[in-house]
Amino acid sequence: MIRIGGLSLIQSHTLLIPATESAFIQIKPEDAESPLEVEIRFIEEELQGDEKKRPKSGLSIEPNDDYATITFKNWISPLGSSLQKAIPFASSEEGDEILLMASANKSGDVYVLNIQFLRKEASDE
Repeated sequence: MIRIGGLSLIQSHTLLIPATESAFIQIKPEDAESPLEVEIRFIEEELQGDEKKRPKSGLSIEPNDDYATITFKNWISPLGSSLQKAIPFASSEEGDEILLMASANKSGDVYVLNIQFLRKEASDE
């Protein structure tokens, strides 16, 4: 088992995702009856009018019936962007919190994404 701070690593992925495509992965925590399907996509806002500054970056997580969508918005730096701390993603059937960490950079029309899913056990709170 790999631990990062007080968190246990569930899965880690490095993906190359063309700017016009989505990636799909499965996350299966140990206690889960079935895996969780996750769609990962990147979107970029176009600058409007005389805007000289870069649009704000962000991340959203949207639950759907059969899967969740993680959208990275304006993560366009060739030097990279990353989350500064693990953020809540889901809860396991045991009540543990599932968190995610991510870093990405854009090279041409391809995003390079490193993403980790971590578990914070309910008993650790």
